[in-house]
Amino acid sequence: MQQSSLIVPRPALLESIRRALNEAPVVVVLGARQTGKTTLARMLAAERS
Repeated sequence: MQQSSLIVPRPALLESIRRALNEAPVVVVLGARQTGKTTLARMLAAERS
């Protein structure tokens, strides 16, 4: 049996978060521990500063 991948490519995920931030001042990033949530937030914060 073949499983579908649940991994979302990082560029697509970053773009999705950017769009959400353009619509709302706060965006919640949820996920299991050690999956890169803080890394994504830091990358986006660096872009905006």
